[in-house]
Amino acid sequence: MIRTPDQRLRVFISSTMTELAAERAAATDAIRALRMIPVLFEIGARPHPPKELYRAYLEQSHIFLGIYWESYGWVAPDMEVSGLEDEFLLSNEKPRLIYIKKPSPEREERLDAMLARIRDEDNLSYKSFGTPDELRELISDDLALMLTERFEETAPDRSAAPVSPLETTTRSLPVPSTPFIGRAKELEDLERLMLRDDVRLVTLTGPGGIGKTRLALETARRIQERFRDGVALVTLAAVADEGLVPAAIALAVGLSESTQRPSVDSLRSFFLDRQMLLVLDNFEQVVAAAPMIPEILVAAPHMKVLITSRSLLQLRGEHEFSVPAMETPQATSAPRLNQLAGAESIQLFVERARAANAGFELTPDNASDIADIVACLDGLPLAIELAAARSKLLPPQAMLKRLSSRLEVLTGGARDAPARQQTLRNALDWDYELLNGSEQELFRRLAVFAGGFTIESALAVTSTGADELDLLELLDSLVVKSLLHRSESGSDEVRFESLKTIREYQLDKLEEAGEGDETVVRFTSHFLALAESGNSLTIGPAQILWLEKLEREHDNLRAALRWAAESDDSETFYRLCAALGSLWELRSYLTEGQYWYGLALERKDDVPNALRAKALHGAGVLARGQGEFERAREYLDEAVHLRRVLGDEFMLGVTLKSLGNVFLDMNERDRARELYDESLYIRRMLGDTQGIAEVLNNLGLIARYDGRFEEALRSYGESLELFKRAVDEPGIARVYMNISEANLELGNLPEATRYCKLSIEMCREMGSRWDMADLLEILATIASRRGDAADAARLFGSAEALREILNTPLPPSERDVYGGRVVDTRSHLDGTTFAVEWAKGREMSYDEAVDYALKI
Repeated sequence: MIRTPDQRLRVFISSTMTELAAERAAATDAIRALRMIPVLFEIGARPHPPKELYRAYLEQSHIFLGIYWESYGWVAPDMEVSGLEDEFLLSNEKPRLIYIKKPSPEREERLDAMLARIRDEDNLSYKSFGTPDELRELISDDLALMLTERFEETAPDRSAAPVSPLETTTRSLPVPSTPFIGRAKELEDLERLMLRDDVRLVTLTGPGGIGKTRLALETARRIQERFRDGVALVTLAAVADEGLVPAAIALAVGLSESTQRPSVDSLRSFFLDRQMLLVLDNFEQVVAAAPMIPEILVAAPHMKVLITSRSLLQLRGEHEFSVPAMETPQATSAPRLNQLAGAESIQLFVERARAANAGFELTPDNASDIADIVACLDGLPLAIELAAARSKLLPPQAMLKRLSSRLEVLTGGARDAPARQQTLRNALDWDYELLNGSEQELFRRLAVFAGGFTIESALAVTSTGADELDLLELLDSLVVKSLLHRSESGSDEVRFESLKTIREYQLDKLEEAGEGDETVVRFTSHFLALAESGNSLTIGPAQILWLEKLEREHDNLRAALRWAAESDDSETFYRLCAALGSLWELRSYLTEGQYWYGLALERKDDVPNALRAKALHGAGVLARGQGEFERAREYLDEAVHLRRVLGDEFMLGVTLKSLGNVFLDMNERDRARELYDESLYIRRMLGDTQGIAEVLNNLGLIARYDGRFEEALRSYGESLELFKRAVDEPGIARVYMNISEANLELGNLPEATRYCKLSIEMCREMGSRWDMADLLEILATIASRRGDAADAARLFGSAEALREILNTPLPPSERDVYGGRVVDTRSHLDGTTFAVEWAKGREMSYDEAVDYALKI
């Protein structure tokens, strides 16, 4: 038979059409990827092609591929079996690959019987699959294996032929000038992956400076004895044209060049019988040459390829190994030296610092600064090595101060290193220049996001002209190229984020392009709108969800505040502060909130009275929480005055209640009651259910302070009913706490315990820490009166530590009662035990303290 030059293997696909449409497409993709011809039918509404047609096509095909699920297929009037089964029966003389989709709860009986007969045959491959993607992978691997086996059956015996020109390819692996440090887990995982029988192509991905090359070479060194013909390293950093990749590979393995440039065909022939590992370093700039890799692997069944690239190559059979940043120490208040010394990023810093300064050591004095340095550098090995090289001139403390401009400090790498590794900026320039115009534009405009971003935010802020689908493709490309990563948000929304070192570079590129001011304005407007969208959500579950969203965007909101504070737009700055007041109060960001309110209140000109009143009210609430009662009173007095001038009765009622809280904390109960009564009058007049509940709760506090506990419980009960009607969870939690306190004073410890724990659980769920110190102290008192003085001492200690962290001291109205409770607890323990338990409580984390409280 004379065949045309483009004659290729044909694979006949047998399956039902409708139920397996996606699977037929996956099979077609897999076959075409291997440069074979898929033979299948899509003939309108016919249930199956005419038998004359499929029999003729089957006869001219080389391989039979059957895909089955639940349907037996159509039985023509002149047939005893379906066309599906007839195709299988006619394929008896051909290589056959059979794939069964599972689960199949409604499989027809005749198909079941047919599959039972197929399973009994011993001359075919029979596998199950679940998804089209899984099927595509199976077909690709099985066809490649089938071709390899049949090629080897007819290949000439080369056992006596010399392996030349490849003798000892391991000489291609460079000897590292510095020891390999850390990465124990990555080495173990990568070695295990590389030695799997079903894995032949692995791509190490990650941003520049993450350590892909060192990890690849160290892995190759460890497994090289598993490859009879050794390991060859092909460095592609200097190869700018994908057409030159075959020549670079040929040169690395010692394949002599003829008069013609080495081709993929010559490489396939060369690697045919060799059992070796090929390491291709820096493939990202010649990614168009990627399709040659599977061609070589198909021809060389005993070969494996390990690639380093900033981006995945998107090849069949490719396994991605994403190289993470190095481990950095966990942030703790007082890290121990041995804990810090065990972190691989610190080990790398110290080792490289010793190379620059022989006397360098990790000491108790510099350990904390070094920990901050490696964290500031995102655990990037290149950045850490460049910083450590500066240790001869800069001690860690001085270096840390200068790292606010990482790209200027991190220079001076080894002269024999590639140019891109001599400074961090060079490494990032390499990445940036590989992007197309649209990717570069999006990459630099994303610089304004300080804490990651959603697709919605990127659309609103970057203004690249891309619609959502185009933007998704661009974001995906930046992720694939390791310049962005998807971050865990704890919610259903997809978020993206840049490493801090990369973001600094993005900001430089944004300014170079002259796009900074315009992008910042869009960014600030977007996050102002987000913050203000929750203004009406003062109560209910929706408020909690809104607060959680603001938490996820907290770093971006801080950036918006910073840019607004630096601008001349006082109104935008005030609006941002006012919109974030609930977040700062309910999530206990008291110091931070006071800082921003303080900056805003310094601006008095051209600010509407309504905005200034909001800021004064918010600042007063936070100042009260931190025990600054005189400042709180000044702020709230001015806010009350402005509310009266504006005639804003609703907000006047709110502010009067807040001012009353300050007087109550200062033990001026009569003045507090006057303010509460006026606030209650306004709120009843307006029908403000939530506001009425708040004031009744506070009037209950006055009754409790006066020793009228039964009256306090009645006031709390009425308040609780209204809070529940308004679905105000913070209000409910606060009333539960007050009911617990009243029951404690009445000696009803079971009820006091129950309500206290209910409040603790709600506050933890809402993320509200302000009241948690009070709750821990109440539960400590309950434990002490129950005879569990050790538990009480530990809870008092944890509450004290929490107050210090939040800077929320006890108000004067509670100090005497608190002091008496601590003295009573101390009287039941010897001094040493009391001190030990108190110290244990102070050492607890927030979550540990809450868990401990709920268990006692």
